[in-house]
Amino acid sequence: MKDKLNTIKTAVCAVLAVGCAALAFLFWDASDRASSLLEENDTLRGQITALQREADTAAASAETMQQQVDTMTAQIEELNGKLEQAAQSGADMSAVGPMVYVTPSGSKYHNEGCQYIGKHATKMPLSDAKEAGYTACAKCE
Repeated sequence: MKDKLNTIKTAVCAVLAVGCAALAFLFWDASDRASSLLEENDTLRGQITALQREADTAAASAETMQQQVDTMTAQIEELNGKLEQAAQSGADMSAVGPMVYVTPSGSKYHNEGCQYIGKHATKMPLSDAKEAGYTACAKCE
């Protein structure tokens, strides 16, 4: 009977040893997988941090670009206003009448295209030229 009990003890111990070995393997495998998952988690956190930095940088760049666009838009609006004023001024000038050219040292006025217009000729309304004492050149009469 003692032999049977020893055999049973031995069998139970063997089963327990195999079970413990299997459990140890399972715990080791689970621990190894948990370690891999933790490493992957750390890698993903690093990637998320890097992407967040890139997103912050892109947002700052977008804000800077928007400010530049706003500045340029204001400049364009200002230039459009000046163009409108110039166009209105041009319309006012046409109401003045025909334009002629005079030189500071001359006493004659010249029409556009006259061969005798000097290098330093100034454009002015015909009425102002006559009022200042200028007379038409022989070719422009």
